[in-house]
Amino acid sequence: MKVLEQKENALFSRKEVTMLVERVDVTPSREEVLKQLSEFFKASPDAIVIDEIKQKFGERQAIVRAKIYSDSTVLKKTERAFKLARGKPKQKTGEKQ
Repeated sequence: MKVLEQKENALFSRKEVTMLVERVDVTPSREEVLKQLSEFFKASPDAIVIDEIKQKFGERQAIVRAKIYSDSTVLKKTERAFKLARGKPKQKTGEKQ
């Protein structure tokens, strides 16, 4: 992983990062990228939101845009519900949390 761009956004208590993931055969899953980001930035996975993972056809690298919040409570206040639900297993009908 290589940082292409990193911007501090003090208003929302977050870092906005653009990363390059090299040597990938298929587009990495959100779970894999989340794990790599949390290890790289030493942040809790609950405080990270992945905006997008882009990989061009035939290339062995992917561009990842993500936001790393200071803590998960700020993330839940700021981000929309559909972004928080991305990458998590879907709940089966009839099941309750």
